[in-house]
Amino acid sequence: MNLKIDKCFDDKKAITITIPGGKDISIREIFLDYTGTLSKDGKLIEGVAQRLFLLSQKVKVSIYTADTFGSAKKELENLPVEINIIKNGDDKEKALKKKSYKYIAAIGNGINDVKMLKLAKFSVAIIGPEGAAAKLLRYSDIVVSNIIDALDLFLNTKRITATLRK
Repeated sequence: MNLKIDKCFDDKKAITITIPGGKDISIREIFLDYTGTLSKDGKLIEGVAQRLFLLSQKVKVSIYTADTFGSAKKELENLPVEINIIKNGDDKEKALKKKSYKYIAAIGNGINDVKMLKLAKFSVAIIGPEGAAAKLLRYSDIVVSNIIDALDLFLNTKRITATLRK
C-alpha cells in the first residue's frame, strides 16, 4: 500500500492527502459511523477489521454511532479504535467541534452523519448495503459504493489524488 506518513507538531502520525491544484491535507483522525457504514444489520462487514487495524497504526480511529442494533462494542472489541455511543447527528457534530477538525476525515452514510461530514476537513460518503442519505452526498469530497473502498482511500492516498485531479 502506498501511504505517506508525516509527524505532526504534537508528535502524532498523520496521513497526508495530496489535492491536485490545492494544498495537501494532513489527517490525524478518522471519524466513522458504524451502522450502515462499517456494518450491515449490526455485523462488521468482512475486511473492515483488518483495514481499521492498519489505519489505527497511522491515525486515531474514532467511531461514533447510535448503535441501532446494539452490537458495535462487541463487534469492535478487539480493535484499537475509540467507540462512542451517541444519540444523534448533533452528538457527532459536538464531538468533532471539540477537536481540531481541520485534521479530521469523516466517513458515513446516514442523515445523522451530515453535520459530521460537513464539518470535517475531508469527507467520504458510502452508498452501501443500507443505502445513503441523499443530503449527505452534497457534503462529501468523494462518494464510494462500499466501506472497503472508503478505507482503502486512506491506505493508498494516490487514489484520492487521482479522483480529485482536475
